[in-house]
Amino acid sequence: MKRVTAGLLAAGLMLGMSACQNSMGGYKRPKVVASSIAAPSGFLQSGFGPLEQWLSERYDVTYRNMKLGGTARENIFSQEPITEIHYQFEDIGRSGLLFHLKENNISRREILYKVARHYGLQMTVENVNGKPAYVRIVGTSKGSRFNPGESIPDEGAVREF
Repeated sequence: MKRVTAGLLAAGLMLGMSACQNSMGGYKRPKVVASSIAAPSGFLQSGFGPLEQWLSERYDVTYRNMKLGGTARENIFSQEPITEIHYQFEDIGRSGLLFHLKENNISRREILYKVARHYGLQMTVENVNGKPAYVRIVGTSKGSRFNPGESIPDEGAVREF
């Protein structure tokens, strides 16, 4: 019994190793596929049901050559489905880093988390009169000071969730 198991194990190893062999007769490391990083449970939590639902809605997205700042066409915060809320930017540097994302079944919260990680941003939900009013985005020394978006909306213009 042990002999058969060892033989099957050796055959499996040989098949696995030959799958990694390249055309030059050598071996190459198999590609490591980066796992999708889910947003931590506390990221952009507000306790406000409609906002939580909005952040949890799932989409298929493809972003190519997006930037932090720039024109509406190239600014990541001007893209669907994350453009529908107000943002306040503080100490945001114009970054040359391009943001690319192609995901199926991803939530708005996860999209914003990936943007935050990519550019080193801190994001929090800020309240006005006890209701979520905007997402505050603070930069962490990524280039020159630049304000690509809206400031705090006045109370009459706060979007209702």
